[in-house]
Amino acid sequence: MNTWRRSPYNKPVLDIMHQFNISHSGNFSACIFHDEKIGIDIERISNVDVGTISKNFHQQEYQFLESCQFSEEPFFKIWTQKEALLKACGCGIVDGLNKYSCVKDTVETEFGLFYFQEVSVHPEYSMHIASLSPVSHKIRWVQPEQVLFKM
Repeated sequence: MNTWRRSPYNKPVLDIMHQFNISHSGNFSACIFHDEKIGIDIERISNVDVGTISKNFHQQEYQFLESCQFSEEPFFKIWTQKEALLKACGCGIVDGLNKYSCVKDTVETEFGLFYFQEVSVHPEYSMHIASLSPVSHKIRWVQPEQVLFKM
C-alpha cells in the first residue's frame, strides 16, 4: 500500500515513482501526475485588491500588472502560474512569492527551466500547470464520489 507523508514545506508526498500535485477552487478540483517535478493551480477569478497583493510579487510582475491597470484576469494568470511553479518546486508561497517572475511562459529555477501551460476549464477560472518539460494534458472529468483516498 502506498503511504502519504509531508515534505518540509508541508507538501503531500505519496511514496510512488510519480510526482503529483492537487489544487481546488470553487466547484473545481485538479490533480496531475508526472514522472518529474510538476505543479498545478486553479483559482476562481474574483474581485481582489490586485495593487496591494502584487506589491509582494517579483518586480517584473508588479510592473506588468501595473501596465494592465491591476486588472484581475492578468493577476490570476500570474498567480496560478506562480503557485503551480512553487508547488512543483516544493516550497510554496511563503518562501517564493517574489523569488521568480512568472510573466513569461517559462522561468529558470534552481531545479531547471519550468514551462507553464494554461488549461481552460471555465471562463471564470484560471488554471496552469508548471513542469520541467512541455506537457500535453489529458483532462478526465470525474464525479466527487469517484475520487476516494485517505490521507
